[in-house]
Amino acid sequence: MRPPLLQVRDLCVEFDSGTRKVDAVRGVTFTLDERGRLGIVGESGCGKSTAVLAMMGLLPPNAEVSGQVLLDGVDILAGGDAGMRRHRWCDIAMVFQGAMNAFNPVRTVGEQIAEPIRLHQNSSRRQAAERVRELLELVGIGAQRAAHYPHEFSGGMRQRAALAMALACGPKVLLADEPTTALDVIVQAEVLELLRNVTDQLGVALVFISHDLPAVAQVAERVAVMYAGRIVEEGPVSTLLTDARHPYTTALVSAIPNPLSDAGMCSIPGEPPRLDAPFAGCPYAPRCPSAHDVCRELEPPATFDGVRTVACHLVSTTEVH
Repeated sequence: MRPPLLQVRDLCVEFDSGTRKVDAVRGVTFTLDERGRLGIVGESGCGKSTAVLAMMGLLPPNAEVSGQVLLDGVDILAGGDAGMRRHRWCDIAMVFQGAMNAFNPVRTVGEQIAEPIRLHQNSSRRQAAERVRELLELVGIGAQRAAHYPHEFSGGMRQRAALAMALACGPKVLLADEPTTALDVIVQAEVLELLRNVTDQLGVALVFISHDLPAVAQVAERVAVMYAGRIVEEGPVSTLLTDARHPYTTALVSAIPNPLSDAGMCSIPGEPPRLDAPFAGCPYAPRCPSAHDVCRELEPPATFDGVRTVACHLVSTTEVH
């Protein structure tokens, strides 16, 4: 059996502010097969964006990263920033949250898409320009728009251009960090469909980050639910939507609007714990209606039931080693 294309093992990120330390990502572990699509979902501040930025080697100097990110069996974090440059954009690329901030406002969109092509593939200006035209057509933008500046694009077009830039060097894995933020629902649907179609067409594996579980369900085959810097449940999308085991996943599913139901939406009381201070037990216990004494004393291990991984004392499964 072919090994997974991407293996993230015990990924941890700690920020040192000088006065305190923040455990932003705590032992994140998952795999992604070739052409696979994984969604990572959770509330703001749960660590999902920090995790993918760590995978790209793009965190600030005060971030201490540990763990492994194996791409085709090679740990792309092992060589530090110099080693990561060989893989960034060529093997693993990213669509950043907020496309307007991802582009330099004083350079044309075409110039910025061409930059990684010329830098990593040693292409001539003419070759890079031709590749830019192909990429813009691929994402549904006319090639003539390469000469335009980012402010001349609508929000949806900027997001399409950001996708074109991420695909410039033919990566094996694409990380999309909340690419539908600040877009209206019609444009969101168009961007999600484009992500599915383009990754299928090019055979690119996708990690899709969002706080929107229905959006993740439209794009991904599997979903990992993050809470307080850790994955608390991971499995097939259909399984988690219909048979969630972790109380937090259940609460997220209950919070999805359903116009066909009279029950209405359910909110999650309380707030996530601060990650710059130690806490005992399961971090979700203060908000969990089913918490027992053991939940407040010991953080649950990750366990596997044959279908999905769960970190909850209330679920009886086999511990993952």
